[in-house]
Amino acid sequence: KSDDGTSTTTVTWGGANTIRSLTSDGTRYYAADNVNIYRGTGVAAGAALAATGTTNVVVRWVKGRLMLAQDNLIYELDNAGVKTLRFTHLNPSFVFTNFAEGTNAIYASGYAGNQSQIYKFTLDTSGKVPTLASGGTQACQMPLGETVLAMNVYLGSFIGIGTNRGFRVGQIDDGSADIVYGPLLFTSAPGTVGVQAIAAYDRFFFVGVANGVDGFSGLYRVDLSQPIYDSGQWDMLNVTKSLATA
Repeated sequence: KSDDGTSTTTVTWGGANTIRSLTSDGTRYYAADNVNIYRGTGVAAGAALAATGTTNVVVRWVKGRLMLAQDNLIYELDNAGVKTLRFTHLNPSFVFTNFAEGTNAIYASGYAGNQSQIYKFTLDTSGKVPTLASGGTQACQMPLGETVLAMNVYLGSFIGIGTNRGFRVGQIDDGSADIVYGPLLFTSAPGTVGVQAIAAYDRFFFVGVANGVDGFSGLYRVDLSQPIYDSGQWDMLNVTKSLATA
């Protein structure tokens, strides 16, 4: 649906299956299902841009380019929908779950079994137009059994990390673009969907949580202006429930 602040309009986005991922470049939307990525403008009907062929699909507009993950593969798409393979994870069972953009890199999260990592892809600025350097390197490793589902980089240095176990805040190294994260600020009940959505505004991360603090599901707010340690870690005193429902 499209919401202009006054009214909400249903969009004929082009596909007929479950939307697995959604992003926008500012004027156009990209909606992906297990068949195609569909692109449209405003409330106009979407048209197929590129094939996906899997339910494990993520599409994101990051650093002025359209990135696509299919299972263990990462592609960059041009305006015509032509896919260029940028990275293949050595484990064919690895599934990429999200993208985020930092100051010096594009980040891609994923997992295989009980292991989850965030990879970084830097930009090659040797030419007139920056291009995505081929091959990804690991920016951080998550604890065993904790899977990254959502990411959001804010103000170039903070990264919110949503997992099947809860939510963490990390900091990005300006030089290496590696990620150092703090402890879980709150946890989700085992067997629930955890944290799958993160937004940022003003000095806050806003986090969609299933069965979080005191068993509440809903929208949580994390205040980034009140770090408890110089290392940038936050505790529960700076996490508040908003629009939470039992």
